[in-house]
Amino acid sequence: MVEKLFKVVAYTGFAIPATVLVTNTSLFKSKVILEYKGETIELENSPKSLMDIMLLNIRPEDHFTIRTDGIDANDSLKSIEISLSNLGLECL
Repeated sequence: MVEKLFKVVAYTGFAIPATVLVTNTSLFKSKVILEYKGETIELENSPKSLMDIMLLNIRPEDHFTIRTDGIDANDSLKSIEISLSNLGLECL
C-alpha cells in the first residue's frame, strides 16, 4: 500500500478533481481509497463514488490522503498525482 497527502490550493471547487479521481480508478487494478477528516471512501468508477466524494465537502486549503493498494499501486498513485497536480492540487 502506498499513500500521498494532497492539499487543495485552487479556489474553483472540487467537482473536477473528484471526477478525475473517479475516472482514474478505472485505469488501474489497484484499490483506491480517499481519506478526509477521518472519513474513508473506496473509490470506484461510478456516480456513487463521485457523490460520496462531493458529500465530503472538501474545500480550498484542506488536506486529504489517497491510498492505493494492489499490483499497480505505485503507477495508480503516480497517475492520480499527475492528474491532480494539473488541476491545481498540491502533493505534499
